[in-house]
Amino acid sequence: MAIFSIALIANIHFLFIPLVIGLPFMLYIENIFFEKSDILLTDLFLINFIFAILTGMIFAYELKINWNFLPQNLKYISKINTYFFLIIELILFALLKKQKKKNISLLLLICIVCSIIPNILIAAWMQNPISTTIINNKIICNLKELFNKTFFFKLTHILIASALTAAACLCSIYSFKKQLIKLNFYSKIGIILSIIMLLNAHYKTKELSLSQSKKFVAMENISKNNTNFAYLLLSKEKYQTLPKNDQNNTLFYSFHIMIFCFFAMLFSFIFKFKYVFIFPLIANFCGWLLAEHGRKPWIIYNVLLTKDAFKNEANNFYILLFLSIIICISYIYIIKKKLNE
Repeated sequence: MAIFSIALIANIHFLFIPLVIGLPFMLYIENIFFEKSDILLTDLFLINFIFAILTGMIFAYELKINWNFLPQNLKYISKINTYFFLIIELILFALLKKQKKKNISLLLLICIVCSIIPNILIAAWMQNPISTTIINNKIICNLKELFNKTFFFKLTHILIASALTAAACLCSIYSFKKQLIKLNFYSKIGIILSIIMLLNAHYKTKELSLSQSKKFVAMENISKNNTNFAYLLLSKEKYQTLPKNDQNNTLFYSFHIMIFCFFAMLFSFIFKFKYVFIFPLIANFCGWLLAEHGRKPWIIYNVLLTKDAFKNEANNFYILLFLSIIICISYIYIIKKKLNE
């Protein structure tokens, strides 16, 4: 129940994170290309920022009780970094509300990126735990070696995906508001970001085939009598050394639904489909499922099993879930009210 509780609450929390990261990027671009940026962007950022903090507090409570396996140095860095940049972000946002300057929006974007780096560092380390050992039942890792290819590709992938999510949501908003200039502008931004994402995804998948080969073969459903798209990513020698797929179809379907949503989003940018925002939200969920479920049965790949990392407790699951649902309903109501103004 504890694992299910964390997974469900984390998924609700991660609905807001891409927009918190992506909207400052869009705000900065809009301040460059337009004389006056739309106040809607700053309001949307603030709304998502507040709800990300609220759901993040619930998520942090769950992790505090159940996720005691993280090394102390990673825990301290994550906490200090998050609180420090949280204060700076609030100050910058207050300044941004008073004067719409691109320098302030750029600083806000930089702070947002800096605040998420430790969390991405932890996520990348859990997938590719280089220089990690267990001494006296404590996990020890070398921080310097955590800044590797896995971290770089994960960071850039999340930043691009967040920017795409924000661009798609703004396209939908301006489509409903029938503001064609802004709609065309963000559609072009979305197309450019989609091309960049394709390149990033190509190299990220190649890196994944080396660091987590079992996840890779499950994504591509590689078997003895099955050859497929993976040939285009790897050499014949590397392809033949891959382990065979011994997992269920969850990863395969998640991966291909994510790809379908990506191309649906790209075509929606081109043809200006009103409901383009749906596709990145589904793709983000599938990507998160792919990253977390793909390590199964490991919580830290090849180091610590999931069953050994969690306490077998519900931890007020139903109360926390109820609060998360109330937060989501409140978010939808506030967003709808803001867009109707």
